[in-house]
Amino acid sequence: MNFSFYIFGTLGRQYSQYPDDYIASSLSNVPEETKGVRLIIQREMQLVHYIFTEKLSEENVIGFCLVFNNTRLLKPKNLILFFHELIEKHLIEVGEIVRYTDGGVLQNKISSFHEKQDVYEALSTLVNKELEENGSRYGIKVLNTIYDGTRTCESIETSASEDEIITLTEKHNKVIIDNHAGLTKSHIRQLLETLREENIKAYGKIEKLEANVKTLNRKKKQYSYVITLFIIVLGCCAGLYFLNDNLNTTKGDLIDTKKIVEIQNDSLNSKDAQISSLDKQRETEISKRELAEQNLVEIKENTEGIQPFMVKSTSFNFTTGYFSFRYYGFKEKEVNIKIYAFSENGEYYGNSSRIHIKEGNNQAAIYLSSYLSAQRWYHFEILIDNKIVGGDRH
Repeated sequence: MNFSFYIFGTLGRQYSQYPDDYIASSLSNVPEETKGVRLIIQREMQLVHYIFTEKLSEENVIGFCLVFNNTRLLKPKNLILFFHELIEKHLIEVGEIVRYTDGGVLQNKISSFHEKQDVYEALSTLVNKELEENGSRYGIKVLNTIYDGTRTCESIETSASEDEIITLTEKHNKVIIDNHAGLTKSHIRQLLETLREENIKAYGKIEKLEANVKTLNRKKKQYSYVITLFIIVLGCCAGLYFLNDNLNTTKGDLIDTKKIVEIQNDSLNSKDAQISSLDKQRETEISKRELAEQNLVEIKENTEGIQPFMVKSTSFNFTTGYFSFRYYGFKEKEVNIKIYAFSENGEYYGNSSRIHIKEGNNQAAIYLSSYLSAQRWYHFEILIDNKIVGGDRH
């Protein structure tokens, strides 16, 4: 397949591109304009650019660019799915360019794509293989229209059909396809991040309570010194009692000193009670942290026992009749899957297929029917052994 491939984006708000050549003028402004996921189809004479970007965080936007000569794609929306999978499986999961820390925070591993030319070569090979082996998926066709030099731009959402997008590319030399919402995190990863946050907060509370206990212990020692001092004073007063001719005055001093000692003892008892209360609070927070860790283990064990995978998202192509879904596989397994679609006016469609579930993030597609109407809403269900494991409304 004859095309040029580029990787570009912002790493920590710093723009980078590889290979770095003349096309930088067309790509450098795209990352900062991306709110979620964006695909730009831009034609310059007989060259057609497909520019994809995805915003991973406030400081990180990664994109790919394909430049075809006298060739275009009639199904560009599938290119969005493919490029997203490249970022998720071959960049984030591999972790050589960006990765998620144990706290669920996106972290850069490099500051420029020039540092990882081997990653670029591997991605270029994957893109070439995909287009060679699955060309029909993207509708690769020879460009049969003549460019009249008009420079106009039109924007559209990813919910638009392939035909609507192609029609716009024949009227404008630049078409922007946006999905401002971006890609939703999986339920498991959200849950992991929530539990990690709870653990961090619990550790913070424990450290604060331990610091309070140390402070109170220091104050307790200080009060002990005060009591000792008053005992000494009391002894001195007792000595003065035998030496002073004024017995009444000496007794009054002793009584006052005794009251002060009693006040200090009451204060010391109060501090002991506060220390005991803080110890109980610390034990409570430790129990909450242990329970959160136990819940995390049970969630994973229970989910794997019920089904071999978890459905992340679904889609249906009313043109081809294929139902697609993205999933996270807990283990490799062959399973029989049934797909059903129900319309609001009672229509019913169904099909089953045996597919190979792979471990990790993957996607699968099953033919359902091409008779479903895009003008109606359908409720889709995914079943394994007559148990619903996923579904959506399209």
